[in-house]
Amino acid sequence: MSTDRATAEGTSGMAATNAVLVTGLLAALPAVLVIYLRFDGNLYAVFLTTLAMGALPPYSYSKRSRRDSPGRAALWGLGVALAVFAAFLGLWVALRESLGADGAALVAFLAVLLAIYGALTVR
Repeated sequence: MSTDRATAEGTSGMAATNAVLVTGLLAALPAVLVIYLRFDGNLYAVFLTTLAMGALPPYSYSKRSRRDSPGRAALWGLGVALAVFAAFLGLWVALRESLGADGAALVAFLAVLLAIYGALTVR
């Protein structure tokens, strides 16, 4: 493989990973707005949701063996970010009464983080 081709493939792979990152962060904006406005502005939940939706999709995309175009990678990242948000929000709402809002946010984040790591190591 020539160095020009390797550089081009590396550049497109980086563009796809960046597309996943940007998509996750853009999807996090309305998600954290929902948490902030609907659930009395819990900042732990807002921060951990942003972290989960912004960091976990690009990390899991970087572990995939298949590389997509930036557009397809962005759609893949949007799907993962929405799944992360749904899991986080469901756990956080379910655990708020027993653990308090801050403790529930931490447990929900750790559960989503472990689920992503577990899914990556199983396959």
